[in-house]
Amino acid sequence: ALKSGIQTDFSLRGSTFQQVLILLNGQRINDPQTAHHNSDIPFTKEDIKKIEVTPGASSSLFGTDAIGGAINFALARPKDKKTVWEFGAGNNRNGYGLFSISDKFKGLGFRVSIEDAQSKGFRDDTDYKKFTTSLNASLGLPDELWENNFGYQEKDFGAYDFYTPGLGYLSKEWTKTYLLNSSLSLNRDGLLIKPNFLWRRHFDKFILDRTQVRSASVNNHHTDIFTPSIYLQKEAGLLGKVGLGLEWGQERIISSNMGKHIRDHKSIFLDDSVGVGQRWDLGFSLRMDDFSDFDEVYTGSASAKFKLTDEAAFNFGISRSMRVPSFTELYYSDLTTIGNVDLAAEKAWNYQAGFEYKQEEFFTGLVLFLRQERQMIVFVRS
Repeated sequence: ALKSGIQTDFSLRGSTFQQVLILLNGQRINDPQTAHHNSDIPFTKEDIKKIEVTPGASSSLFGTDAIGGAINFALARPKDKKTVWEFGAGNNRNGYGLFSISDKFKGLGFRVSIEDAQSKGFRDDTDYKKFTTSLNASLGLPDELWENNFGYQEKDFGAYDFYTPGLGYLSKEWTKTYLLNSSLSLNRDGLLIKPNFLWRRHFDKFILDRTQVRSASVNNHHTDIFTPSIYLQKEAGLLGKVGLGLEWGQERIISSNMGKHIRDHKSIFLDDSVGVGQRWDLGFSLRMDDFSDFDEVYTGSASAKFKLTDEAAFNFGISRSMRVPSFTELYYSDLTTIGNVDLAAEKAWNYQAGFEYKQEEFFTGLVLFLRQERQMIVFVRS
């Protein structure tokens, strides 16, 4: 992490920063330019209810990138008449402020949050400014819930040696993020229907060496992701809860360095969770993704939990996951980095077995895992 979460990379079980799936309310929001921007999530701590971390062998329902695992940022629904003011200050001209207000009338709720943070930095090229604002509006009825979340965030920060460790570049970066997620949950006689739409736009301006501002050192990137989807789930007796999902997605980039590129994908996924007797819980999932610039890829998972008692259980899991290269890995080129348009998608198998014990507020567990990767993508120095 760099400077109070201004720039953050995620890793699970020794994965690279590209190999973690980032979700917002269960929807994939990984940045197609580079996973260095995956933490540009335009919501404040007042908007986030909980952060769920699922390392290793997890469900394939959510799409690509979950080679090391997945992290889900679950947003909170508006609460009755809540107002929050927070302020902070420190040395190096550190300043922080947060305002959030929410209210609820019958089934209709809203929340508005505004956050601002800035610092001169503890040394040269570690300064930053960060502004975030978000709006949540929801409508809850007896058999349905409609949620809308919109967030905007802009950052301006010194990025000393972050992308080129050991080379000593005084770099500078500016980012802007827009995110809209709209979802509807309908429950009709035991049939759950969940259409969803997600749009994320990201702007990135980066100067590799701000002491020598030349055209070769300045990069401007603009990306968009669009993901409409629908998920159906039905209680099916002995088969348990059976789900079916359809998804179409598109990723676009317009870049002064990488040019203009568009890629689409179409997906269908199935899942099932069922209890067998009093001791066993079983889960399965299968997904097919058809990418416009890569071959069809099949991923899936299987899991089992055996309950010794109400507090203790053994769990087992196996999953196949994949990741398509980012636009940076395919097309980027500067003084220190060159991409490769011939890269293939990463593929991995995850195996795990573990024991867990939970009693009231105490939880402990032990997990053994094995991950086998093929066609792993890394940058190397020649």
